[in-house]
Amino acid sequence: MHEEKAFFMMKILIILFIILGMNLTEKEALNSVDLSYQTRGMQKNLHITSEKVSVTINGEITNYKIKPAQWNKIVLATQKVSLKDISTLKRPSSKSYSDAAFEAVLKVNTSSQEYESISFDHHTPPTELSLLIKTMKATLLEKKQRIDF
Repeated sequence: MHEEKAFFMMKILIILFIILGMNLTEKEALNSVDLSYQTRGMQKNLHITSEKVSVTINGEITNYKIKPAQWNKIVLATQKVSLKDISTLKRPSSKSYSDAAFEAVLKVNTSSQEYESISFDHHTPPTELSLLIKTMKATLLEKKQRIDF
């Protein structure tokens, strides 16, 4: 009788582990991140996937491969952001209202949905987005590109 209870408990534990494991693997996979800046007469976009980095400045596109370690850093930085809340974050400043700063928007595309941030001044993002934006900018190869973003 004792062996039957132990066997039954073992079955229940295995089922629980399977269910919990399924929940862990259902996390959204990161497909890409985009950082866009715009003001009158100027548009910039930084688009990053697991395979490449695309920099577009006023329609001029530069593409290059991303290192796997850089992509992993972006994935980790994205996991520290509450994606469902990025559209409701508070913007720390509003200089872009008068063209004193670029208006910036961050987009995160996952396997199931696209998340878009509020617009914010490019040099003063909401604190919650700072690490991700800094990590994205670190993928830029040329010093000039880093300055542009």
